[in-house]
Amino acid sequence: MKSRKQSFWQSAKIRLIERGESITALALRIGYPRNTVSLAIHERRHMPKVELAIRKELGL
Repeated sequence: MKSRKQSFWQSAKIRLIERGESITALALRIGYPRNTVSLAIHERRHMPKVELAIRKELGL
């Protein structure tokens, strides 16, 4: 079976689950409000600066 490339949002969700980490903890570490981080991941809002911070923190 072929593996599809995961989107940023899928990768971020999976990494948080693997780490047993909450959106709140991630938001505190990267310095953005929890709601902003949640919107970037769950609602797939285009927020380049937030996405970059998440990518760096989660190693994506």
